[in-house]
Amino acid sequence: MNNKGFTLVELIAVFALLMIIFLLISPAIKKVVSSSQDTVYQSQVNTILTAAYNWSLNNPSKLPELNNKIYVTLGELEYYDYLESTIKNPETNEDFEDYFVISITNVGSEYKNNDTYSKKKGNYLFRAEIDLINNDNYKNRMPSIVLSDLTPDTDGNYVTNVNLGSEYTEPKYTATSYDEKNITDKVIKNIFYNDDIVTDIDTNKIGIYYVKYTVIDIYGYANTITNSVIISDSEPPVIKLPLDNDTVDVSMNSFDLLDGVTCTDNSNTCKISVEGDIEFGTPGKYIITYYGKDDTGNTSSAKRVITVK
Repeated sequence: MNNKGFTLVELIAVFALLMIIFLLISPAIKKVVSSSQDTVYQSQVNTILTAAYNWSLNNPSKLPELNNKIYVTLGELEYYDYLESTIKNPETNEDFEDYFVISITNVGSEYKNNDTYSKKKGNYLFRAEIDLINNDNYKNRMPSIVLSDLTPDTDGNYVTNVNLGSEYTEPKYTATSYDEKNITDKVIKNIFYNDDIVTDIDTNKIGIYYVKYTVIDIYGYANTITNSVIISDSEPPVIKLPLDNDTVDVSMNSFDLLDGVTCTDNSNTCKISVEGDIEFGTPGKYIITYYGKDDTGNTSSAKRVITVK
């Protein structure tokens, strides 16, 4: 039986043949992949344009006059549920940025058929600013939004901690376009709680509110920042003991250790537990410890000396 394998020359020849085949079919593979990406890309664009159209149906008062345009960001379409999920760029497999702008232009009866990324609905032409995605020039021209009372993190977002029941003070904000024009009046503020839009921040319940500030300048450049308002409870309960009634007659055989004792908390919940007891009929001093605990786990304690004589 002959178990002889390939010689080195034969292996080199096979490898060379495979390389030739690969070089021949590589352009075809690239073309198929590129075509597939273009198809998915255009599908994503159409999804965005449809979302913008649905947005316009519910916001007729915001639509522009003839030959004018307005802008809406991808982030705004997502926040108001016109897009079901985050849209990815198939060319990079990364999420489209929230500041991706769709312009809505009133062009009357005109329609530019040669505009690949435009779509007409009624009298409105929707144009997705595709060339702005992943474009450093666009990022350099984004307007800035600053909350002057707070310090942002490395991503430019903010965090505000508020104790339960305390007052929340809205930070001052300013917005400036890349050409240094004040556009604070163009800032749109939305408050989100549990993915729902709410009108204000209720500091009487624990949770996180996301306050999003979005601004779009007259050129269509947009930016969004977030202030995460965290409502938490770090305040312990307050136990108050009676100032008198700390003496028990030796002849007594009962005494209510909770009589006159109160526990208050900013959450309006406080549970009291007692450690220690009195030996009735036995003179002496007895130390009683009271513990208070609220619903979030904050605790406090107070000691009381009761004399039996």
